[in-house]
Amino acid sequence: MDVVLLPLVNGLTQAAVLFMIAAGLTLIYGVLHVINFAHGSFVMLGSYLTMFFFVGKFETVTGLFLFIFVSSIIIALIGWAMEVFVLRKMYKADEFYMVLATYAILLMIEGGVEKYWGSSPLSLPLPASLNTTISILGISVPLFSILICVIGLAVMFLLWYMMNHTNLGKIIRAAAADQTMTNSLGVNVPALFTVVFIIGIFLAAFAGGLLAPTVALLPNMGVNIVIQAFVVVVVGGLGNINGALIAAVLIGVLDSFLGFYVPVLTGITFYIVMAIILMIRPQGLLGKA
Repeated sequence: MDVVLLPLVNGLTQAAVLFMIAAGLTLIYGVLHVINFAHGSFVMLGSYLTMFFFVGKFETVTGLFLFIFVSSIIIALIGWAMEVFVLRKMYKADEFYMVLATYAILLMIEGGVEKYWGSSPLSLPLPASLNTTISILGISVPLFSILICVIGLAVMFLLWYMMNHTNLGKIIRAAAADQTMTNSLGVNVPALFTVVFIIGIFLAAFAGGLLAPTVALLPNMGVNIVIQAFVVVVVGGLGNINGALIAAVLIGVLDSFLGFYVPVLTGITFYIVMAIILMIRPQGLLGKA
């Protein structure tokens, strides 16, 4: 039973983090049409900032989640500055320049983190009460992995509720469908862009904080993360949050099972799944043709 349950839990844990990152990326692309290469650097920054606040200061369960939240707020404010002072001036420019600008920001954040924390791997130890296992069907499963899955479900529900049962969500969906019409109805589109960008960056930083205790922290980790998140977004269908959810679960679970049974395929599952899905549905699982 452990040969099924353990890879399944690991896969769902990976899927929960991937979904939060990809959902932010999808929101930003769906409304602002920005391919945000800097997204991965905000995930990385969320991990580092959580470690900075947490280690040696208030190393309890409450402290961990408090600092993940505080770090996410701070990084969302950095995202606000990026949208207002950089991206807003480039919305009418060619998308190529936008890609270059976000990639430059990724390199700047990566360089700043390397300058301050160095290039050696760092770690964030879990509080003792979280660094344990629970028994499910007689199998010991890491408690923190279960917690990440639960938080991922909560974030998914909150996003679903916001998009379907709040005025903000309805405006975001309208702007994603037709910005010209939304603007003509009196919606402050620049302010909406800023709000969407802040939400997207907050999700990235929050995922980074949750990821921190499970990986070695490196300044260049954002590049690999943003590539994986883009794969999820493309497989799910550009701009579709439900598609990102399905793709994150599909890729996360498959990657975990293949890594468990065929270790040589670890790390390339993402591209295998993307190639197969795009051959069958070039627009992604829930994308529009």
